[in-house]
Amino acid sequence: MTDIHKQTNIADTIDANKVLHAQRASGSYQAVEDTLAPEVASVGFRHPGGYLFYRNVDFGDGKNTTFMAVLSADQEATGKNLEIRLDSPSGILIGSLSLSGGDETIFTEQYTSLMQTVTGVHDVYLVSPNAVSIRIDWCIFSSYTGKESPEEKAERMRWWNHARFGMFVHWGAYANFPFDQTGPVSGYTEWVQSDSKISKEDYERMAVSTFQPQQWDANAIVNLAKKAGQKYIVFTSKHHEGFSMFDTHVTGFREYSLMHYGVYHGPDPLLELAEASRAAHIPFGCYYSTMDWHHKASVNWGSIRDKAHYVADMKAQLRELIENYNVDILWFDGEWVDWWTASDGQELYRYLRTIKPSLIINNRVGKRAPTDGDFGTPEQEIPANGLDYDWESCITMNNNWGYSPYDHNWKSPVWIVQSVVDTASKGGNILLNIGPDAQGVVPKPCADSMRTAGEWLAAYGDSIYGTTASPFAEALPFGAATKKGGVLYLHITNWPQNGQISLPALKNRIIGVHAMGTSMPLTYTVTDDTMSISLPTVIPHMMDTVIEVLVQGIPQAAAHPQN
Repeated sequence: MTDIHKQTNIADTIDANKVLHAQRASGSYQAVEDTLAPEVASVGFRHPGGYLFYRNVDFGDGKNTTFMAVLSADQEATGKNLEIRLDSPSGILIGSLSLSGGDETIFTEQYTSLMQTVTGVHDVYLVSPNAVSIRIDWCIFSSYTGKESPEEKAERMRWWNHARFGMFVHWGAYANFPFDQTGPVSGYTEWVQSDSKISKEDYERMAVSTFQPQQWDANAIVNLAKKAGQKYIVFTSKHHEGFSMFDTHVTGFREYSLMHYGVYHGPDPLLELAEASRAAHIPFGCYYSTMDWHHKASVNWGSIRDKAHYVADMKAQLRELIENYNVDILWFDGEWVDWWTASDGQELYRYLRTIKPSLIINNRVGKRAPTDGDFGTPEQEIPANGLDYDWESCITMNNNWGYSPYDHNWKSPVWIVQSVVDTASKGGNILLNIGPDAQGVVPKPCADSMRTAGEWLAAYGDSIYGTTASPFAEALPFGAATKKGGVLYLHITNWPQNGQISLPALKNRIIGVHAMGTSMPLTYTVTDDTMSISLPTVIPHMMDTVIEVLVQGIPQAAAHPQN
């Protein structure tokens, strides 16, 4: 490839790897006020030679090799080209997008690879040399090519795999449902609309129209996560009920959102939480349901009658979450509906990673196959033997995801600590869920339990964060093991009566053994196949005492070495 570079002193630039809105461009084109576009805005070409251009687009060091445009075109446009040129309508040709036409009312993403490496700052021209009908919503240049090596994925997932413990927040209009009118419900509270077959109109009246949270405090949520030792946050931007909990402007969703429906007139809670998370250096993600019980295309509690337009709306809304809230994770759900396919998931995954290559996406973007998305999502359980790919167990703090006034079965600090340990020892993450009430307040027993667990993590977190799975193939009778660098962490959750533990011998040379947080050495013996350690006479921590075995190299079991 030829390296095309342009020097400039202009400070007012646009990053090539950010969304370039067509309606904000200049050029020779026909402006379109289009009620069919996901965001009621596009620009159109109907005559040869039409173009639009963006001034001062910064290509940086040349890593952006892919061009994606979201557009609509008629059938006659199929096989025609949209040219990508630099600095003038007849400037250097760096790419040619072969158009796929069809239904002009549907905006879809189309891709091409750049012909040449481009660095520096340029004016970018999109030129239509043919007399075809094209309407463009937006475009972007990206470093994501649709492929990724195992090493590249490992680097992208590094922070997530080091985190081990995250906070899930289920909060929506279902928190405002008057359960006292019906009593306790079977199933999860956020499913009440479907489980009770409540019509859209009745659900709006009962839960949505009076939803006016006055005590939502994003900083309090972030502080709770910090106190609990949680290293990332995932918030429900839109659950199955279809009610968007953020300031969306996509036509199919806007009117049924917290910011534009009912009596609430406060700030955007999702934006507040995203900003508070970033201020605290906590990665932030959004849950998003592909299933929707309210959208105009929705029928029969999960089915849809107009898939193409619904998916276009959904993609536009997901782009909002990336562009306006800078999410690090997109956590999908609702993928079990028949109309959503594995190929739909692959298409959506490519679209999202093109917009933000560093994005991490769960496997429910597809159909929960090991090859879908970036990580698996076991629910309400910790797999007995872990999984052989990146994974995260999502588990509730009580019996419900959303708020329930009847559910007080809170998990104890001991359960939290030992579950975090169990998950880390199997090489996974745990995403522990809270459900704020209608006012946005986390129930006190829930918060108290999490803070107490966090006290243990504040003292012993090095045995969790950044660790990898136990080197031992079999479960340990006294608890679990994690490892990091030259340290094997032994988690004693079942204290032996004789004050001694035994474990399989290690391949590594042992440097020393001590209780974490102390420098006092512990007595140990090693045979060909067993290591025995004499524990402290006083139990350092009743929830989990951690013993550090310092070794040369990465800890490996002598009989069954694992990395």
